[in-house]
Amino acid sequence: MRRYWVAVVLFVFAVSFSCSKKKETATNTSSADLSSWSAMQPHLQAQRFLPERMNVKAKVKYRDEYGRFTFTSNLRIIRNEKIWLNASFLGFEVARVLIRPDSVFAINRWDDIYMAEAMENMEDAIDVSLTYPQMIDVLMGNPMIWENNVESYDVTSKGFAMRQVVDPFEIVQKVDRQILQPIFMSVLDRQSKYLIEASLSDHKRLNEKLFFSYFRDYIIKEDNAQLSQIQINITDVDTTAVKRTPFSIPAHYTRM
Repeated sequence: MRRYWVAVVLFVFAVSFSCSKKKETATNTSSADLSSWSAMQPHLQAQRFLPERMNVKAKVKYRDEYGRFTFTSNLRIIRNEKIWLNASFLGFEVARVLIRPDSVFAINRWDDIYMAEAMENMEDAIDVSLTYPQMIDVLMGNPMIWENNVESYDVTSKGFAMRQVVDPFEIVQKVDRQILQPIFMSVLDRQSKYLIEASLSDHKRLNEKLFFSYFRDYIIKEDNAQLSQIQINITDVDTTAVKRTPFSIPAHYTRM
């Protein structure tokens, strides 16, 4: 059961790596102008996007050692209040997650179990150390590396690669040469040894200032052994509609 909850929370962490603020056309900045981190950093910092709310619908393919599943998912974010996520299989909701700044709740309808933890106890509960602000920044799709110093910064044939350590996380980010947006990220929790690798593609316009990656491929590993793969095909996203975020724990469910 422990692995189930790790997958659920890491899915929340991974589901929206790449919603990022972009210009309408490719940047005119040459690679020579961005040969150092000090030159790149202001561009990435300017792309941080924090709308008050976000609603996402997706079709998800999930694979692990136990089999393959295809399900639909809804993600709803109210920036300063909550993150709400559910997953449905053949029209039946199988999981629901509610994350607040100080707490995390989740229900597994397949097994009639639930999780209820204070945010500061998350690491003890599932071996994953995350804070609410970190989750929001990632779920809004902001670049994972955008401030402070980096351990390495390289100009490659396809763009730019950078590495940063923010204990306990080791983060790698690859940025496309033309649009200066992340096309690959990896986040290693060096305490739990969990690793998420994210490949981002199929960027489309969401509004005048915002582009969105409509296809993401995530690999989750532990000690370099693959635990699962999550492929997400976004079917709808907006930042204006007010959506319901109901959450309750049935009386007969067992706490994990």
